[in-house]
Order: sequence, then C-alpha cells, then structure tokens
Amino acid sequence: MAATAQSLLIIVCSILSFSFSSVGGFQHQPPIAFTTQRHSLHPTTPLPSNVLLFSSTHANDSKPQKKKRSSNKRYSRNRTKNKIGAVVDKKVLKNPNYLTWRCYGIDVLPDDLGPLPNIDKRRNKQDGSTIPSERSYLTPPVVSSLLSRLRIKAEESDHILKDARVVRRSLDARRRKGSDPKYTYVIDIDVTRETARNLGLTQQPGRMEIINDNSKLKSQNDEDSNADVTKSKPRIVIVGAGPAGLFCALSLASSGLCTPILLERGQPVEARGTDNLVRLLRNMREDLKAKGGEIHFGTRASRYLIEDGIIKGVEAECVEVQERVKRKATACEARDQEETSTKTFYGDAVVLATGHSARDVYEELHKAGVELEPKGFAVGFRIEHPQRLINEIQYGKDWGGRVFTERPSTDAVNTEHFQKLSENTESHEGTLPVASYRLATDKAFDGEQNRGAYSFCMCPGGQIVPSSTEEGELCINGMSFSNRDSLWANSALVVTVSQDDPILEKYRSHGCLAGLEFQRDMERKAYELGGMNMTVPVQRLTDFVDGVVSSSIPKSSYRLGAVSAPLHEIYPKPLYNALSCAITEHFEKQMPGFLCDDALLHGVETRTSSPLRLVRNQTSLQAGGVENLFPAGEGAGFAGGIVSAAVDGLAVADAIKAKFLLINDGNKFQTSKKSIGFDY
Repeated sequence: MAATAQSLLIIVCSILSFSFSSVGGFQHQPPIAFTTQRHSLHPTTPLPSNVLLFSSTHANDSKPQKKKRSSNKRYSRNRTKNKIGAVVDKKVLKNPNYLTWRCYGIDVLPDDLGPLPNIDKRRNKQDGSTIPSERSYLTPPVVSSLLSRLRIKAEESDHILKDARVVRRSLDARRRKGSDPKYTYVIDIDVTRETARNLGLTQQPGRMEIINDNSKLKSQNDEDSNADVTKSKPRIVIVGAGPAGLFCALSLASSGLCTPILLERGQPVEARGTDNLVRLLRNMREDLKAKGGEIHFGTRASRYLIEDGIIKGVEAECVEVQERVKRKATACEARDQEETSTKTFYGDAVVLATGHSARDVYEELHKAGVELEPKGFAVGFRIEHPQRLINEIQYGKDWGGRVFTERPSTDAVNTEHFQKLSENTESHEGTLPVASYRLATDKAFDGEQNRGAYSFCMCPGGQIVPSSTEEGELCINGMSFSNRDSLWANSALVVTVSQDDPILEKYRSHGCLAGLEFQRDMERKAYELGGMNMTVPVQRLTDFVDGVVSSSIPKSSYRLGAVSAPLHEIYPKPLYNALSCAITEHFEKQMPGFLCDDALLHGVETRTSSPLRLVRNQTSLQAGGVENLFPAGEGAGFAGGIVSAAVDGLAVADAIKAKFLLINDGNKFQTSKKSIGFDY
C-alpha cells in the first residue's frame, strides 16, 4: 500500500500544480509559494533545435493573425501516463529498453525567465496546435538548468530533450540574506539504458530517481493474467464521490474484476464546481464509466440494509432537479424544486466514503448499530487579508510588486500598493504568483494547557463562501479559482479540540455524537449573530484579540453580506484564549504584519475534520460489527484532507480486492498488482 499511496500523492500533486483549482487552496510549508499556469515563461536564450518550439499571440501584434482551431490531439494520441501518473510516449512505455528518470531540484531565477505571456496560449509554430503545459514550461533557462544538472552540452542533448516533461513547478521564496526567490522544477526524461549508463545517471533519492522500469511490465502482466475473471464481477456500492470514493471506484474499475457503483447526493461538478476542477472531475468520471463503473448523481443514501451483521446494500433517495436553482437559493428552497424517488442498490460490499458534513449518515449508522467512536477535531474562523498585504509579507517590498494575475483591476491595486514603497523597491524583470502561507503552533495556551492552533486550507486570490448544510446554521469555507485573481487571501484559523475535552462536557448526553452537537451549536450561534439570513458575522483581528466589537469593518469577499459581531464570544473561553495566544505570540512573530486592522475574521469554520470515526479492523479495513462495510476517507475519520482521503480510498480498494478477488491461488486472497493509470 505504501507504493500505491506514494503513486497517488504524485498524481494528485501533479494535477494540482498544473491546474490549481480547488475549493480550499493548495497547502505548502511557509514561506514557499506555488505558481500557476498564468505565470508562464518567456524564452531569453536559444533552444536546442530538437526542442518543441512555441509562439504566443499578443494584443499589440501589428499583423492580425488568422484564428486557428487549436487541438493537441497530434501530441496526445501517442502519449499516455505510467503507473504513477507521469506522461510518457506509448512506445516508450512498452519498450523494456527505456527508463523514465525523474530529476528533482532544477532551479531557475525569476529574472532569468523574464516577463511571461499566458502559458495557455502557447502554440506549435508548425501546425498551430496547443502545446501541453508539461512541454510549454520547457523554456530555455529551464532547459539550461536541466542540462547543467545532467552535465551535458546543448549540442549533445537531442536524445535527452526529445521526451523531457515538466511534472511540477514551485517557488522557493524563503528570505535568505542577499538571495532572490527561485523557481524549482521537477522534470521527467525518457532515455535508454545505454544512454543512462553513458550519462552516469545513478539513483539518488530526492534528486534523481527511476520512476518507470519497463523491464518489470511483462512479469506484472503475467501475474494479472492469472486472476480469475470467469466468475461474475462483485458489485461494490460506494457512497460518496469525494476523493476517497472516486479514487476507490477508479482503482476497482481499473482492475477489470469488479463493478463499482458510485452514489453521490450532489449534482455533477458542472453545476457547482470551479473552473479547472470541472474539467478534471469530468474526465475522471468519463474514465470510470469507460471502465465499466456506474455513477448516480442526486442519490442520497437514506438507509443501510444490514442483515445478521452483514451489509447487503443501500436504500437511497434519488433526486431529479426540475429546473435550474438560482445561485442564492437556500438548501430548503432547492429541495422544494426537486422530485424524489426511492431506489435500492444491492452489492457484495459497501464503501462508506461520505464527507465529514454528512451528519445524517452518522446518525443513521449509529441507530443501525455500527460502531462509532469520538475523535479530535478543530474549530475556528476564516481569516481574510488583502492579497497585496500577503504579497508584501511573503515576498518583501522588492519582489511583492512583481506579482501579476492578468486581471487588470487586481494587478493595478497590487502595483499601486508597491509603488508607494518605491524607495525600497529594486527593479526586477521576473514575475511571481500570488503569495500564500501556512502557520502552526502547538503552544497555544488556553489558560490551563497548551493546544494546537494552525492555518488550514489557505486560498490565495480567493473568496469566502457559505458551506452550511442545515437550516438555521452558518458554516463557511474558502475557495480559489485557478487564476487566483481576487483582491483577497483567506485561510481557516483553527484550534484543536480533543475527544475528552472539558469544553464538551455539556454535550456528553449525546454520547459519541457529542463533538457533532458541539459543531452544530457553534454554527447556530454564528447564524444568529449574522442576523439569521446567511449574513456572515465578522470582526477585525485586532479587535478580536482585544475582546471588543469592531466599530467599522473592511470590505469582505463574502457575497451574501457581512455584519460586525462579537466573534470573541462564540466559542468557549479556553478556545478563545488559545487562538488569541496563537495569533499574538506565534503567528505574528512568524509573519510580521499578519495581525493588523485590515485582517478580518469571519465566523465560523467548524468542519476542518470529522469529530467521529467509524471503528474498522486494521487489517481487513471493514467496519466493526458489520461485515462487508468499508469506511473510507475524511467522513469516516481516516483522513484529514484531499490527498489523504484519496490515499485511504485506494487502501480500501486494495482491501476489497483482497477479500473478493481470487488471484493466483484459489485458496488465498491477494491484492491485484495491476497498476493504475489515469489519463487526465
């Protein structure tokens, strides 16, 4: 499973680093800031003749260019992805003489890259087709740094650069004396074994690694062919199409030995997702269908069919939306426009991969006798700063003015801010992405003990949005579109609550659901403070630590309205004390300027993780007391974010294959070794 988890991490991180659309932002260690496709790289030195060239159409070109119908089919039809998600030539993938090497730490200075055109507009000069991002990032300074790492000359690089691809790009903005930020690339190259020997390539973990050895393909395929496919395929019902459910379904479908049936209470992502996320999830969905899986949207599991301690299936309410619901319609108004029917989905096993907000699921399982146990969680607020301020704190006065989003109004505000600091500003040609941050401490004193406090789900250039699921409650979250071009930066700011925390004593009558009831109580308070109409209660960060109501508030990205309120009174005193201590004694020291009048707290964020965990066997991964029920992901209490939830979904898929699929030996269950390749 360790190899599978590592593979998924590489897949997901590659997707995020090239797409950068998420409902919650991309996390990284401070003060590293990651780039987006919008900050593409302009060539300043000649490329070797064999490197794929590109051109870009600019608004000030004197000669109008004929608009061509772009297509990258010519490039993509001969390419696929290997078992860890790296793009490779199909001929290379099948050729046992080739190795795929991954080169880490290819460093380039922003000023060497210069001002950047939009990477999405790069085209092949020969036929006008769009160049995929993993190729268009290979600009001359990047190529030069790669060749330097490999210690070869440009004129000798034809066989190296023909199949070179940028996998990931990040920005190291740590403040060292006299140093500038630098971009760091991870690049894959396909070379023959003989070429690798001639170049002296050796395995160096974290620097140079073999990620695809085709000599092993034959033995793996032989093992896969021993699987018994004559029996009817097990039907696996998966409740929840989040990261855990989706990756579990993809793994099961890719094995070709079982049929995943994915149930999702929400509508397809096209009706509710952000820009690049729509494309990614749609492609994953189509891939799942092509592999024999089923997906049912608008399908909410309402009852779990358990007989004699064995789960047989799921009874669900299926919803058909009769007309498009207005964007600002409440959940209740949306339900009034729906028609429901009941349907039963029977299966050989059920995977419970709901999110941590599916509270009705916990209550239904509790009634059905499924073993639940409380776990620690975290609650707090959303903190929002002007993005220009975060740029200044993270990049300094000399580099903060080189942040560009390609949204004129946002860039003008940032430029004006740094022009006022021109006496301390150096001239640079390179550009940087909008800055982000991550903060944490385990010494947030609450008056009696230390608690953990941290930022979470940071959204640069983003906005704050409502995420309530029940009437009369207010919970918020954050998101960023792929351009990350809003005027604000936001992040969750939370403090930990343990399962035996004294602040939960008044909720103990709810048993293992005490943490759940505490979350609800805080959300009801926020709803009331906001005026009971989804307006968000807010407070300046400086006023919060002083314990006074804000007499005025800055503008917020939250679109349903904001009102000044005493957020310092929502949570029990120990949580307020701990968060105030973290802000004043730790976060402000880690990021001087973080505590300021322009920082605005929004209430409340209570759902960073589930307060419950379904008990499951550590070996079989089945739920305690119920056979063939497999809890998975964040809602089940076994993950704390997108990537960890997806990894847990893969682990559960392996456990299901080990239980139901006979491999090699008719008397022994083994996990299939078939690799998973996702072509998107």
